[in-house]
Amino acid sequence: MMIASAIALCMLGVQGISLIRNLEKGTILSIIFILIGPNFFNLSYEVPATFLLIFAWLIFDRKSLFINEKIIIVDFYLFAILFVSVIMTLISSFIYSIDFNYIGILGIVRLFGAMFLYRIFFRKNGLKKLIIIFSLVLIINAFACIIQFNFDGSVNLFYKLYWREGLTPLEEMVAIGKFSRPFGTFSTPLYLSIILLVCDALYFYLWLTEKKSLKWFIGFILSTVLSIFSYTKSVYFGYVFIILFIYIYVLFNKKFNNFFIKTSILILFSIVIMFLIIKLSFTNNTLNYYLSFFKNPLSIFETRYGEEGNLNDIIEIIKRNPFFGVGVSSIEGEFVGDSAYFDALHSTGIIGLFMYLAVPFYVLYRANKKKDILTVAFVLIYLLLGLAIPIFTNYIGSIILGYSLSQVIPKKNTCHVLNLDKKYTLLYNNINNNE
Repeated sequence: MMIASAIALCMLGVQGISLIRNLEKGTILSIIFILIGPNFFNLSYEVPATFLLIFAWLIFDRKSLFINEKIIIVDFYLFAILFVSVIMTLISSFIYSIDFNYIGILGIVRLFGAMFLYRIFFRKNGLKKLIIIFSLVLIINAFACIIQFNFDGSVNLFYKLYWREGLTPLEEMVAIGKFSRPFGTFSTPLYLSIILLVCDALYFYLWLTEKKSLKWFIGFILSTVLSIFSYTKSVYFGYVFIILFIYIYVLFNKKFNNFFIKTSILILFSIVIMFLIIKLSFTNNTLNYYLSFFKNPLSIFETRYGEEGNLNDIIEIIKRNPFFGVGVSSIEGEFVGDSAYFDALHSTGIIGLFMYLAVPFYVLYRANKKKDILTVAFVLIYLLLGLAIPIFTNYIGSIILGYSLSQVIPKKNTCHVLNLDKKYTLLYNNINNNE
């Protein structure tokens, strides 16, 4: 584990220097490092790296964070989520005689702070920055996956780099002596699935809508191949859904570039991919197992939501505390963290889940109104993956939602009125975007 910590320390040093030299380029590098960095002692690399990024902005560009920013309704929701989480965690610590989970609370503060920062950072040339970040991360993960599939001994290397206490997927790979499915630069294949679906949507949309589109098609091929070999239910079902959604949305909004040529290429590409999948399924038991879920799509929920699902304990606690939850603590040793929706219900109840969902649905509404197809696709990925990943409080989720928010904030100073009830109203200002 000391090797991972030494590498992480060097990366933090490079990140710090790059942030000092050029805040914008340093932020791009920081986000890339956050998505690929190894553990720093028993911490995920994103923990110290995100704090370093936030502190750098506080030191070098406070004006963008506090002076030029106006409060929007999303900020009220995020603050309310944090407030409910703190209060309910505090109450649970007294009722159930457990320690106050300050680490969990700091984690929420860190991720919400990062989301706020990403919202500002991606506002100018956001798509260009996102392409740079996810293209490099995809290429790095492609190499990592190739190594993991072709060298059985690599499981020990990645275990030393990315394993932390409580992360059973990597332990299982070490137990069998090789990777049965790719992890990329993450401690679980589910995090890799977020990257793959975002890249699938990003490159597919750019390929359909851009005139010079060969490089986007190559990127789409790469992300598609990695998606096939991800052996993850979330990716398989998410891929089919998001590709069909983007194609139909682009078609109806008349944003296609060379419709007949690209549709023909897409049909041919689909035939080749289907032929490859069918051929591999005869000899690849793992692939055949995950493809079998298409015969009964609802069966994908059985491991989490079935009679013997791993969310049964948390569901019982939610039933006893339906409105405000029990905070971010595990009060009876229940497993927390296999679904964003149940995680939100557990920590903040129905009230908190409403506030968590209000943010992406706010983005979804505004992006759809602007016909911003890519942002709509990202939010749908965010909501879809919430069924299998605690993406509401996940560092990759904060990048996706932060970028999406940056694309839908009104560009002019406007003052809106939010009706709270018949007697009271709350005035808030939208962000002044100086693009």
